[in-house]
Amino acid sequence: MTQLSPPSVRSDPQPFDPAAVCRLTRELAPQIASLPRLSCVVEQFLQHVGRDTASTVDIAAALSLDPVLHGWVLRQANSGFCKLNRPVVSIAEACVVLGLGTVTRLVYAACTRDLLQRRLHCYRYLGNGFWLHGLAVGLAAKHLVELLGTRAPLGAESAQVAGLLHDVGKLLLDERLPRAKGPREITVAEEIALAGFDHAMGSAAVAATWSLPDDLVVAMATHHGEHPAGGGCVLALADRLVGHWGVGGATYPRLDREPPLEDLLTLGHPLVLAEPQISRWCRELPPLFEGLAQMVQAIGHGTPPALPPGAPAPAPSSRASSHRSQHRSQRPSRRSSPRVRTRGRGRG
Repeated sequence: MTQLSPPSVRSDPQPFDPAAVCRLTRELAPQIASLPRLSCVVEQFLQHVGRDTASTVDIAAALSLDPVLHGWVLRQANSGFCKLNRPVVSIAEACVVLGLGTVTRLVYAACTRDLLQRRLHCYRYLGNGFWLHGLAVGLAAKHLVELLGTRAPLGAESAQVAGLLHDVGKLLLDERLPRAKGPREITVAEEIALAGFDHAMGSAAVAATWSLPDDLVVAMATHHGEHPAGGGCVLALADRLVGHWGVGGATYPRLDREPPLEDLLTLGHPLVLAEPQISRWCRELPPLFEGLAQMVQAIGHGTPPALPPGAPAPAPSSRASSHRSQHRSQRPSRRSSPRVRTRGRGRG
């Protein structure tokens, strides 16, 4: 393994420091540039789909920007995973038949397939557990801000994307931490001692590089801090509960396990969350997680089923082509930076 020099070391999680994120973003630029970028559809979802007035037309318009992702979602909607009685031939129809929630989950899962579907060497996740954990934390965070209503520090889609990517910094650290001990539980303190930064700051650096909204960057950077800022509280709560249930880390997640209410109440104090609200949130989450593992397995298995008869193949859009061309022009050459392996052997 290539030994990479650690960035400036800090000894423990600190309150959010924008300058620190900027420095880390510059220092990690070669590694971040080698990660698969999110689809341009995510930006459209953050801008438009999170609105109360969002419609099936908004979903279809966003997906039209990425023909490959459009095809993946439509094919998965017609796969055995969704168990439909008849084929659907358009994204708008899929939204009506499956519901907006299911379609957006399919979109986010497909968007992060190349990024999060990998076997980490130092962190303990089972199979597609790293990917599954991010999807579950995203769903939990989104549902929490929906329950918070006007008191929520993040919008619903922002919370879902922040939760989905909250651990993406582990992809950077996995190349820096010693592998001799194999996959294991690694504490934030151990990350900082060995690499000079924790995965929360690494995730914030990735989000900043990708020009995600500032509130997402802050949420990712602080979700393991002693005093999480803004959306960091939401992510801390979601991460604690999903981890307690073992989603992504256990062979058989225990969604029936009693939630750690004392810990959740402490983490939720800045959000003025009372026990009845947290209990309701915990009670309503398991049905939302139903089928999530099967979705990840279906999308991660390889080439999706063929489009159904009558479904037009999506044509490349000019904006999508422009986005991909711009991304390719920003990529460093193979000689100029270490290459991070984006796919594990087999399924990972």
